[in-house]
Parts: sequence; structure tokens; C-alpha cells
Amino acid sequence: MTTLYVPQNQWQGTPGDPHGWVSCGAYSGAVLVDAVSLGGCVPTGEQVRALTNEIDPDPADPGLTIPQVVVALRRFGCRLEDRTGQGRAGIIADLRARRWLSVSVWYPALGPYRSQKPGEFGHQMTIGRLSSDGTKVLLFDPLRNVKTGRWIPLDVVVSAMVEWGRRTGMKPGQTRYGRSRAVPLLA
Repeated sequence: MTTLYVPQNQWQGTPGDPHGWVSCGAYSGAVLVDAVSLGGCVPTGEQVRALTNEIDPDPADPGLTIPQVVVALRRFGCRLEDRTGQGRAGIIADLRARRWLSVSVWYPALGPYRSQKPGEFGHQMTIGRLSSDGTKVLLFDPLRNVKTGRWIPLDVVVSAMVEWGRRTGMKPGQTRYGRSRAVPLLA
């Protein structure tokens, strides 16, 4: 029997990280490195942020962009490809190819699957492992103070990604995310 390695979620509210609450992209990236390295390299979100060109958050826009996360993850030997502009078909193809995705979402669009209510903001999360019936995805939310991901409907995640794309000037149906290399199955 073969399985996929499952990383541990990282909470962006970790005590001691002065920028944790505005570093969802860094924490999402750290989970992705864990997934791609099959647990061989597990950086913290704080370590990922420290390798960007925005160590101290910009007060006007404190989050990290996908290109900033791409550059930081290279330092851990993780190749993240910016897939900005892709739509639903690209997301599904990447998940079916066993790639892990660091996705940008409009957080309120996750509805009952949000970990923090209220709050209206863009957010970065990690997804991987499409369910066998293709209707759910394993989601790792850095706002959840737990080590595990949780299965949520793929349609909910894609809708939240499309809404963030719309709010950030993308064409209808386009999204912002980065994808890892294909992750091998474990024997």
C-alpha cells in the first residue's frame, strides 16, 4: 500500500514571532516545505519570513506575495512555481499530479470552514491531497492552532481563490497560487 506524506500544520500565532499574525504566506510556505521534503526539512514560518526581502512587514501591506515566498523557499531547497492566472482546471490538474499548493484566498468566502470569525482579509493557506472522488482537499490553515489539516470541499476553496483573484484585479476565474513539484508516494 502506498500513501502520501502528510505535513504538520503551523500556527501563525506562535509565541515569540513578532510578525506571525501577518505572515500567513510564510507559515503556508513552511508547511509546503515540510510536505515536499517528506518531513526532511521543517522550517518555521518565522524562518521563511526571515529569508524574504520583507523581514519587517510593510505597514500598508504586511503580507507576503507568492513571488516573495517562491524566493524564500528556494533557500530550503524547495522549488515553488508561481501559477498566478490559473483557474479551476489548473488547480485540479496540479492536485491530481500530487503537487502541494500555497493558495491565496478571500478568507470570508470559506464560510463555515474559517478558523477565525469575523474578519475580512486575504489569506494564504496550503492545500494538497485531492480526495479519491475529487470533491475535497486537505487544507492547512495557519490560523488553526492544531497540527493537522482538515478535509473541506474543493469547490469552497476554489471559490475563495477566485474571489481573491477578483478582488486583486485578476480576470474572471483566475487565481493566485504557487505549486510544488510532484510529491512521490511513500511505500
